[in-house]
Amino acid sequence: MSVLNLETLLRPRTVALFGADRAPRSIGRVLAENLFKGGFDGPVMPVHAKEPAVQGVLAYRSVADLPITADLAVIALPLPEIPPLLAELGARGTRAAVIVSHDSIAAETAEVAALEQAMLTAARPHGLRVVGPACLGLMVPSQGLNASYAHICATDGDLAFISQSGSLMTLMLDWAGARGVGFSVVAALGDMIDVDLGDMLDYLAFDVGTRAVLLCVDHIGDPRTFLSAARAAARLKQVIVFDAGGIKDQALAHARFGGAGAVSTPDDFRPSRSEVYDAAFRRAGLLPVPSLADLVAAAGALGTGIRLGGDRLAVIANGRGIAEVAGEVVLEEGGRLAQLSDETLAALDQVLPATWERRNPVNLFADATAARWQGAVGPVLADPGVDAVVAINTPTAVGDTLEAARAVAEQHVGKRTPSQPSGWRKARSTRPGVCSPSIGSRCMTGPAKRLKP
Repeated sequence: MSVLNLETLLRPRTVALFGADRAPRSIGRVLAENLFKGGFDGPVMPVHAKEPAVQGVLAYRSVADLPITADLAVIALPLPEIPPLLAELGARGTRAAVIVSHDSIAAETAEVAALEQAMLTAARPHGLRVVGPACLGLMVPSQGLNASYAHICATDGDLAFISQSGSLMTLMLDWAGARGVGFSVVAALGDMIDVDLGDMLDYLAFDVGTRAVLLCVDHIGDPRTFLSAARAAARLKQVIVFDAGGIKDQALAHARFGGAGAVSTPDDFRPSRSEVYDAAFRRAGLLPVPSLADLVAAAGALGTGIRLGGDRLAVIANGRGIAEVAGEVVLEEGGRLAQLSDETLAALDQVLPATWERRNPVNLFADATAARWQGAVGPVLADPGVDAVVAINTPTAVGDTLEAARAVAEQHVGKRTPSQPSGWRKARSTRPGVCSPSIGSRCMTGPAKRLKP
């Protein structure tokens, strides 16, 4: 693992673009548009053998014609053309390259192995770091750098999202864009012939602009060095990981052992790949999550910037059943149900029906109005024995979901205790009413998730 020239990769002063074209919806065209419209302060210099200009910017015929050395090269060319280009760039002084070509070199053939080695042989003598090939690219919003062909640009923030898969990167970007969650770095590393997950963890561990790291892992090329980087990063920052490759592993295991008449062998009782990865992640100090939905939920929670002071949770819901289920999940996941103070119970007595059970979880009943929500959430948020509030509103014909969401949002402003409204599914207009930089919002399609101090 090495952070050599990763600062240049993620904080370049100058960028050269290779492979831009005019074809609608082509990688080269989208890549050029993103680079020029991303807000990058330094020069972006297109290099094209035929076109006189790219996106209205004068193009240069070759690397030798560039007026200044490019710190970063962004390349969208056929793979066979890339090794000599990397050698020329390295000799000129370029120290980082992103190869966004969608061609994959993952197939294990002699021809592919030779091409991969040719790229590394061309780049390594110059210390030129390579991201890709077969990657979507990367973004550093604070630098205005969008070296990707993604459909949307990330906003600035303090979460880093690192994936091997471009499709998972676009999914996260789409989700975050609708909720105002920002990123310090977003990257899809593709085939990882050089820069890999461990390198990125080594760099992000000491990046002052990154508070937490979200990883999507398909495979790990060098487990020993990856875990070394993971342990170091986890000591300094929260690192949450989703094993995307585990889904394929489970499917293969089912196909092999799940059919009718399957016969068990000693190999059947060995730990699966997913189990090994999960154990290794936990030992390194990472927090593994079982699904992409959980990684997205973690991004939402981390995006609020809230750090809990403890594990004492209060559950407020407009139904006894869902309140009890949420309370059980809190306990199963290692949390504690907060003991409401006498002052809080007295305040709730004033706004809740006389038949309420005077305990946590708090049942507001199916006919809960916005005023009842506001009157209940306020005292619970103010209770010094409560570290966080989970508010769950199930749609009913006798309650007001939209106004209840607004009441929770208004009541939360200026309070010290985080709240996590969930289940606001009745109207699309509800989510903007409940989302803010300090309020997490989630539509619950599964059990509530653990909140970690």
